[in-house]
Amino acid sequence: MNTITKWGLEPRIGVEELAEYLGVPVQTIYDWRMSGKAPRALKIGKHLRFALSDVRAWLTERYEGQVRVRRRGPAMSRPRIPVGTHGTITFINRSNGRVEACCRFLDWDGVTRLIQVTASSPAAETALKKKLAERNAFQPVDTTLTPDSPFPELVDYWLADLDLESRIAASTRFNYVRDMRLVLPTFRGFTLREIGVARCDALLKQLGNNSYSSAKRARTVLRQSFALAVRHEVLPRNPIDNVSRLHKPKRTPTALTAAEVNAIRAVIWAWETTRGTSGPNPDGQFRQIVEVMLGTSARIGEVLAIRRRDFGPAASQDRSVEPGDRAAELHRRGLASADGVHAGPLAGCPGVL
Repeated sequence: MNTITKWGLEPRIGVEELAEYLGVPVQTIYDWRMSGKAPRALKIGKHLRFALSDVRAWLTERYEGQVRVRRRGPAMSRPRIPVGTHGTITFINRSNGRVEACCRFLDWDGVTRLIQVTASSPAAETALKKKLAERNAFQPVDTTLTPDSPFPELVDYWLADLDLESRIAASTRFNYVRDMRLVLPTFRGFTLREIGVARCDALLKQLGNNSYSSAKRARTVLRQSFALAVRHEVLPRNPIDNVSRLHKPKRTPTALTAAEVNAIRAVIWAWETTRGTSGPNPDGQFRQIVEVMLGTSARIGEVLAIRRRDFGPAASQDRSVEPGDRAAELHRRGLASADGVHAGPLAGCPGVL
């Protein structure tokens, strides 16, 4: 082949011609370029062209026994690309007019991987760059979970992480699984990338219209599961952080009227004064227990836990009560005064307990 073209320039050959001349597959030429072993090439758009002089020089360096002259200065090795970046994009013509765009990407685990996209000629490079941008946006610590994973996989991943930590009780885990059933029917068909603030906000409002408690429990499990995805660099943010506030419906406090209280007292008095009632004979304690509950709004279990020593002068001698001490709780509720004397509904009831 002439070394000078009619335009006075050195002729150049393509990848297919170079592969045919060397007797190697076309893919081998691209592999050599990835590893830095191919002849120097000129990139014109998406095409590669090799000057004949560069090919001759490249072939001369590969003769066996050839003594290579070391250049002055330090050896010029290929610089290492930073983590999360990619090398030169290479294009390979495929059948049906499609083009394969590929490049090497240094992943977040320090391993260089080949990223490939096959599309039509104009869209191949754009699709590859989009794929590289999505890969570079996160630093996943677990390759089994990605932004394109379906939501049920995140639920399983979250429950497995809870089991691995072993910090919650079995009953709490059971409640989390139960609460996830409020969410799964809506989010089962979505990937993690598709579940944003708007979808979560709409679901919580829909649940809140039926039950404030259900919406609150659903928000808890969603926040925890998405928080795990954020910590493991699967998602950039937690969509639950920006949902609207749940509003608890106002409830009118219910209280017994004076007539109802008197009716309860009358029923208890009739039961205690009537002979021949089933069970043990009334001793008056039931009436006093009801009076304490009516006067303090204490629950039945709290009233039954009151001990005789919780009242009287002995209850005020020791002021160093620990948190949760029954005497301190009684003082807080106003069931006994600071000096241990009966106060409130217990005043005048020396026979209580």
